[in-house]
Amino acid sequence: ERVNRRFMDSYTSTLHLARLASEALPALEMVSHNGATQSILSLYPHDSLTSLVAKLGISHYFTRVDGLRGAPDSSKVGMFAEHLREAAADIPPHRVVMIGDTDDDLAAAQASGSAGILINHHGYHPLGDPTLDSFFAEGLIQALGRAGLKHPDAQASCR
Repeated sequence: ERVNRRFMDSYTSTLHLARLASEALPALEMVSHNGATQSILSLYPHDSLTSLVAKLGISHYFTRVDGLRGAPDSSKVGMFAEHLREAAADIPPHRVVMIGDTDDDLAAAQASGSAGILINHHGYHPLGDPTLDSFFAEGLIQALGRAGLKHPDAQASCR
């Protein structure tokens, strides 16, 4: 609980400096061009998360945005299962890909029968566990490609 509180204090005190990652908008567009849907599940407080997504001007890309409601859980596993029921009720879990950046994201995806791809923010041995290396992509566009989506430029050249 103390670690979560310190992280949240640090995160919120510098959030005003944060900007979207350089790949964020191209990745959001790539998902749209492929006819896929996308949603957000975060341990960031729900009201703050929805405000941030709106402030960044990207709300229209998502079918659902879910942040933490109530006390933090020790894992996203239960949250992801509920999120899937709400955000993707008509999509079988094995057709869902969760893109995250922690081993907990991967565990949540796997527990729900979904695929998990992790973004590598941490260098050669992400999270200090070399057994997780095969689940990592070097960025959002690479993660989407591993999920089976095609870059819009690649689709145009195939026609």
